[in-house]
Amino acid sequence: IETFKPDIIINRFDHRTAGITHGHHTASAILSLEAFEIVKNKPKRMFFNTPWWFYGSPEKFEKADKSSLLAVNANVYFPLLGKSNFEIAALSRSQHRCQGFGTTGTRGDEMEYLELLKGDMPSPENIFEGIDTSWNRIKGGAVIEKITSQIEKNFNFKNPETHIPQLIEAYKLLLLIEDTHWKEIKLNEIKFLIEACAGLYLEAVASSESVTKSDTFSIQIEAINRCNLPITLNSVSFSNKVASEKNVVLKNNSKVLLKIENNSIDTNFEYSNLFWLKEKPTEGMYQVANKNLRILPEEPLQFPVVFSVNVEGVPLTIIKNIVYKKNDPEFGEVYMPFTVLPEVTASILQKVSIFNDNKPKEISVKISSKTSSIKGFLSL
Repeated sequence: IETFKPDIIINRFDHRTAGITHGHHTASAILSLEAFEIVKNKPKRMFFNTPWWFYGSPEKFEKADKSSLLAVNANVYFPLLGKSNFEIAALSRSQHRCQGFGTTGTRGDEMEYLELLKGDMPSPENIFEGIDTSWNRIKGGAVIEKITSQIEKNFNFKNPETHIPQLIEAYKLLLLIEDTHWKEIKLNEIKFLIEACAGLYLEAVASSESVTKSDTFSIQIEAINRCNLPITLNSVSFSNKVASEKNVVLKNNSKVLLKIENNSIDTNFEYSNLFWLKEKPTEGMYQVANKNLRILPEEPLQFPVVFSVNVEGVPLTIIKNIVYKKNDPEFGEVYMPFTVLPEVTASILQKVSIFNDNKPKEISVKISSKTSSIKGFLSL
């Protein structure tokens, strides 16, 4: 809550029904209520999104008294995307494959019902009633809203580069904003919009998919500006290395290729791993000491390449993570994360081995070495 500073919190689970669902589900609702009272940036409202499941069946929920609940149509249609909300949600939920969560999208009105837990009940027409969600909530934001509103109202879909000067103006005004929370969010969003409107493509590709701490590798830089406005690539750097070419003018649709050679990984750098697997877990619980990582799906920007560009006379710093890519005969261009590995790695070839008795079984292990002079023993 302190990180995202939400105006409204909606709990998916009921804090009063311990024992009828998974413990961490109920715990999330209980902690949400407790956190609401102690955080500095207190949200304005908290709801419980009560589905039919808590009533026993859809039929029972249909007959239940919902007069005290706020009804929200959650399956609106987005014309620009050509999809309804539940179609998008189904695509998302269907990525949760390890528990068989594949879901078919639906279209048409779908009402969700919210029970107010904290704060004041808004009108049925506007869940954000009484909450200023405009730029006016930020000191100095009103003048920025005038610019962004004009862009939104008159957006040129055929030639979006026409809005870059306005976006640059908004960017300069954002630099003066005192609210660090919204300043960081909106600066990144506007930089993304400038990249998109300019067709600015910046990429850093490693020469190999993985390296050890004793390896050196090169980084292939691609930069292309696909608009008619002047953009200069002042410099590109990784760690303490800088591409030799500087102040390169990116002409319209003219690709620029640079290289950063002889890069190495610091000996103190941790081997690549999912951040929740780096520390020893307890039974049923991963340990992550860094609180800032706990809320993230993955560790961000482990190998940042810094692109310093100049757009309309304004310097912008754009950061891209190093990637590795190759062409697959079946799938075409395939991206993979760039990783730092030990000099020797081991992987069990069988995905699943069932030991249904007390007898030993043979399993196959693949050993991969990044060097030819390694000797050792394997034990399980």
